[in-house]
Amino acid sequence: MVDRTTAPALHNLGDISLVPEEIIQAGDCRLHVLKAGGQEVSRLTLLWDGGSADVASRWLPEMVAEGMREGSAKMNGAEIADAIDSRGAKYGSRCDAHFTGIEILALNRHFEGLLPVLSEICINPLYEPRTVEILSRNAASMSALRRHRVAYLAARELNVHLKGANHPDNADDDPERIAQTTREEVAACHAATIGSGCLEAYLCGTPDDKLVASVSDMVAGMARGSRKSIIDIRPYVPEEPVRKDLYLEGACQAAVSAGMPAIGRPDPDYIALRLAVMALGGFFSSRLMSKIREEKGLTYGISAYLSGTYEGASVHVEAQCDVEYVEQVIEETRREIARMAVEPPAGEELQRLKMHAWSDLASITDSPFSMAANYISRKTFGMPADYFERQLQEIRSLTPERLAEVSARYLNPERLSVVTCSPKP
Repeated sequence: MVDRTTAPALHNLGDISLVPEEIIQAGDCRLHVLKAGGQEVSRLTLLWDGGSADVASRWLPEMVAEGMREGSAKMNGAEIADAIDSRGAKYGSRCDAHFTGIEILALNRHFEGLLPVLSEICINPLYEPRTVEILSRNAASMSALRRHRVAYLAARELNVHLKGANHPDNADDDPERIAQTTREEVAACHAATIGSGCLEAYLCGTPDDKLVASVSDMVAGMARGSRKSIIDIRPYVPEEPVRKDLYLEGACQAAVSAGMPAIGRPDPDYIALRLAVMALGGFFSSRLMSKIREEKGLTYGISAYLSGTYEGASVHVEAQCDVEYVEQVIEETRREIARMAVEPPAGEELQRLKMHAWSDLASITDSPFSMAANYISRKTFGMPADYFERQLQEIRSLTPERLAEVSARYLNPERLSVVTCSPKP
C-alpha cells in the first residue's frame, strides 16, 4: 500500500535536452521531422507565411484556416468531417501574427488516408457564401463578447501605447465589420497565405520512413504558388508612458494592465530579463503574488510576463480586483518593480525561481508534441536556434547580482504605462 502520510523525496531534474529535428527538403518547402515517444501516433503542422498582422483585416486568416474543412472542389463539409472523424483524427487551425496554419493529430495507421484530404482542402477550398456567413457571424460574436471584458479592454488599450497607435497588431476588430466579411475577402486571403506556396511543415511523433516520405511528397505538391511571402515586419514604436482609465457599464470588477517596452529576443540580456520578470510575477510564489494577493489580499491573482515577437518586446503586468483596490495594486506593483534592482531574489527565493524555470523547460521535453511546439516557436516568434540551451545556461548561472543588473537596466517603474478599466460610475 502506498504511504500517503509521507511526502516523496525531492530530486534534481538533472540534464534535459531537446530531441534534434531532421529537416528534409520537400520541393520548394521544408519538412521538419521529430521522432520521439512510444505511442503509434503523429501530428502534422502546416504553416504558411502570412498572419493577422500581414492582412488588411486581422480576423481573415482564422476564417481561412477554419473554413477549409467546410467544403472543397471534390468534397463537401460532411464528407471532409467524416474522413477526419472516422479515422479518429483531430483537426485544428492556428493563426499567429505572421503565420496561418492547420494541424492534424492521428494514429499512424490512419495517417496515410488523411493526407489526400488535407491536400484537397488546402489547395481547393470553396468558401461558399453560407460558410463565410457562419464563420463571420461567429467571429463577430466573439469580438463583441471580448468587448464586455474589462481585462480585454485594458490590455488592448495598453498595447496601443506599447506598440504604437498605427501598428498592424492594434488593428480594430469591430464586430459589425467582421459580420460583413465576404466570400471574396476570405478567398483573397487564402490566395495570399495558403495559396502562396510559402509553406513550412512539422511532423512529430513516431512516423515511420514510409509516412515521412508520403508527407514529404504531399508538402512538395502543395507548394504550387508563386512563393511570394506577404510577411510584413514593422518594429513597435512605443509611446511615452501614460495613465489611462476606461469604464465599462455593467462590469463587476476592475482590471489593471500595465507594461513597458523591453529588449528583444536577440539581445544577450533577454533571457536574464525574462527570469527577472518571472521572479516578479511569473509563478505562484513570485513577488507580486506574495505581496499583493497573499499578504494584502488585494486581488485573487496577478501576473507578469515578458512578451517577445519579431517586432519587439514588452513587459506586462495584469490583474483584476475590486474598484477600491485599483490604486493600491498599481502602487504596490511599482514598488515591487523598483525593489527588484535593490533587493533581488536570493537564497531560498532564488532557488525557487531557478527550480520553477528549470521545470518549465523540462515540461517542454515531456512529449514529441511539446518539443515540436518549441521548434515551431522558433519560426512563429523568431526565437534563436539555441534559445533552449541558452535558457538552461542562464538558469544554471543565475545570481542575485545578475537579476539586480538586468532589473536596474530594464525594469524602471517610471517607464510603466498603466491602463485601468472599471465599472462605469
